Amino acid sequence: MINEKNVKELWILYESYKEEFYKRNYSDQKCEDFESYIENNVTKCNNCQRYILNEDIGFNELALQDNICINCMDDGYGS
Repeated sequence: MINEKNVKELWILYESYKEEFYKRNYSDQKCEDFESYIENNVTKCNNCQRYILNEDIGFNELALQDNICINCMDDGYGS
């Protein structure tokens, strides 16, 4: 999933995660490493082809089945 073309986009997501992690946790706790975080928390929208957090996938059956982000669903995907 991680390659030369997408590493910058994925790294931005990871940096946001780290920033939030250290705001919420003690400094002695260790956050997930880059590869693990991407594998467990990020997916690619099949419509817009952007990488998104799993929590940003739409909630209805069509969105979950087709792996479509909330933004694409709001823009009328499937209608």
